[in-house]
Amino acid sequence: MRLIDKIALTYGMLLMITLLCAAVSIWGASQAEYHLRKAHLAHRIYEAHVRVSNNSFQLFKQFADALLIGDRDKGAGERILIAAIENDIAAIRYLINKESLLVGQPETIELEAISDLEIKIFSIIDEYTEYIASHDGPIAPDQNERLAYILDRKVDESFLFHIQSALDRELEEVDATIEQNERLMRMFRYLMGVFAVASFFIAISSLYIVLTSIRRPMSDLNKGVQKFAKGDWNYRIRTNERGELGDIAHVLNRTAQAAGERELSLKEAKNRLEDEVKERTSELHRALLTLEEQSIDRQNLLADVSHELRTPLTIIRGEADIALRGEVKTPEEYQEALKCTREAAEHTTALVNDLLFIARQEAGTSRLDIEIHDLVTLVRQTLSNMEKVIDDRGVKVTCQIDIDKAMIHIDRNRIRQVILVLFENACQYGGTEIIISVQRTPSGYLLSMFDNGPGIAFEEQAKIFSRFYRGSNATKLYGAGNGLGLPVAKSIVEAHGGQIYVRSEFGKGSTFFVELLALGLRKNVA
Repeated sequence: MRLIDKIALTYGMLLMITLLCAAVSIWGASQAEYHLRKAHLAHRIYEAHVRVSNNSFQLFKQFADALLIGDRDKGAGERILIAAIENDIAAIRYLINKESLLVGQPETIELEAISDLEIKIFSIIDEYTEYIASHDGPIAPDQNERLAYILDRKVDESFLFHIQSALDRELEEVDATIEQNERLMRMFRYLMGVFAVASFFIAISSLYIVLTSIRRPMSDLNKGVQKFAKGDWNYRIRTNERGELGDIAHVLNRTAQAAGERELSLKEAKNRLEDEVKERTSELHRALLTLEEQSIDRQNLLADVSHELRTPLTIIRGEADIALRGEVKTPEEYQEALKCTREAAEHTTALVNDLLFIARQEAGTSRLDIEIHDLVTLVRQTLSNMEKVIDDRGVKVTCQIDIDKAMIHIDRNRIRQVILVLFENACQYGGTEIIISVQRTPSGYLLSMFDNGPGIAFEEQAKIFSRFYRGSNATKLYGAGNGLGLPVAKSIVEAHGGQIYVRSEFGKGSTFFVELLALGLRKNVA
């Protein structure tokens, strides 16, 4: 458990005990108030019963005096006492009802008892009043039997019994309420003692746990910091403790490890720098060799271009010499010479245009006439125009195109040139079967051309797209060709934002692939 969680748990338990103590205190205070109010009401009811008893006895005494010595005040004193008794009885009923509201249940027995007491009192008053009314003056000694009956039977036996029962009952209720209050106070003191002891032990235990959780990890942290300050990066602080201090120890250990690794890396920096110097020197040497190779390539390129241009120029010059040598020729002979000259000039122009397109593509300045065309239709039309060549060479051509349309942004003539280059290449250097397909890809369309020819050696596959390069089998088996077809095709495809590549296994045929982007995916090319 984390240190902050331990402290939070400790304070949470103490807070819970404090809240419990507050709740018990509030409950105890409310119970004490309840019993005090109940005892106060019972005491007031008792006092009211005492007043009723005193007023009743005083009333009965005045009635007796009126019978013995005569009613001198014409019943004025009796009426005052009767009114006082009625007020006291009404007060007792009011207090009993108030007590019923306090305890939450009706005090039926007490109400019945006060009703019985009221009936007894007023029955005695009625008998006194009737007896006094039947005599005009004091009662003679031989006529006091009725008065003795009233005093003995009504007052001494019935009234005294009821008034004393009411007084005893109220005293018992007061005593019971006081006893309940005392019992509540004892229970309250016991609970407060239990809470105090529990709070003490929880506080002591929590303090011990927190101090134990801090003391040893802090000592380990202090020792580790001193070791790190002396540069001992291999020392590790013990991290068995979980929590914030354990996290700090982990961070310090990782920091020490990083510092040690950094120090080690600084020690190795010199060796790395020396190795980098050696590597840079080697790279410079390779760059120098590359520059020499590029210089040789440029010389070879110039030689190849000179060689390729020399042939048509020689033809042109030879045809001109023939036309000019000797006697005047017929128009047919001049036309034949001009025809040969024109063919040689066209060959030269095509060669120059191809070299110029490759150069512009490498410089990023190639020009294309981009429009929306259907690649499937273009492939079929190109093959249709090559039917005579296919028949003359006896090649079996198969189109495996499973899609109806392939709408893309292309330069129609340039892509047609790519198809012708691949087809001429397959016819000239391939076998007897050519399979052409157009497939949809996630980014566009894939044009592939397979031939079952002798294939291309693996070491030559990366060179066939270089200018004026011809594979070993093409050089040995076929004489025609200037080595510009595939480089031009590569430049055209790359100018369209696509790519061209070959997969071949020597002796098992070759497949050339051209990937072109679909509408909306290709960047604009000037």
